[in-house]
Amino acid sequence: MKHLRTILIALAAITLTGCMEWDYGREESFSNSASGLFITNEGNFQYGNASLSFYDPATREVENELFYRSNAMKLGDVAQSMVIRNGVGWVVVNNSHVVFAIDTDTYKEVGRITGLTSPRYIHFVSDEKYDQLVADGAFVEYATVHGNRYGTLRSEVYQRPERGENVVLDIDVQGALNVKLVRTTMLIFVALAWTLIMASRAKKNGEADANDSPLAVVKKTFPMFILWFVVAMVINTYVLSMSETGIAIGNAVNDLARKSLTLTLFFIGASLSTDTLKTVGIKPLIQGILLWLVISLSTLAYIFSHLLSSSGE
Repeated sequence: MKHLRTILIALAAITLTGCMEWDYGREESFSNSASGLFITNEGNFQYGNASLSFYDPATREVENELFYRSNAMKLGDVAQSMVIRNGVGWVVVNNSHVVFAIDTDTYKEVGRITGLTSPRYIHFVSDEKYDQLVADGAFVEYATVHGNRYGTLRSEVYQRPERGENVVLDIDVQGALNVKLVRTTMLIFVALAWTLIMASRAKKNGEADANDSPLAVVKKTFPMFILWFVVAMVINTYVLSMSETGIAIGNAVNDLARKSLTLTLFFIGASLSTDTLKTVGIKPLIQGILLWLVISLSTLAYIFSHLLSSSGE
């Protein structure tokens, strides 16, 4: 038993010393204009001991823990990568979900990007290069968010499955919509091909009017909402998104479309149509809405009263 207790104490001491964070005790000042190599040290996963080092090939010296020593703050958990642009170093800290911007001479933090989910790399391109990448179709998705332009390169996405890696896109909602739209547009060709097949079959079986032309048969069988969807997509992309006024109009139309879709789904769920309303009148609809309000409000009141009584206890 005594030996077991000694072993447990020794293991505890090893664990504590392994998780300890060292402290330099003060913030240091640096002024480095030498050419050299920055090294991101990932550290141990979930230990929060990532660090930044600098190697000076002229002196063959290495300075460690530069971020912590310059900012009196740990870099974080898993420093994944670093990119330098216009004298600013962008350090991507994967498991801390942050990208730090530092002055490459003083190593002081000059900004940060937060609200990310496990970032790994960051790339910068000029506006001209960005426009060229868009024209070349180099992005899986791209968007302008809060005045900043970003995109996900196809090369970064498609090469990973070839290496047997799974890919999960962590992107803005606009980018996600772009990815979904690409797949949705593929349905247009499927729907058109299916329409032609069904139209040919209907004509062969005598189900279609013999006098109808192939185009007339397609018009009768093709889901026209897909065509209007494509028209709306083109207008939104190549007309409305070209100006601030157009973007405002597009947002207003999108908001109206969402509310209209909600109302449409309500009518579908209630098995209502304009013909039904004409037949039975508006009164049953009003009664149903009032009943829904009574049930919803009474349920909400019961929940609130229960919560208040529980908090009072």
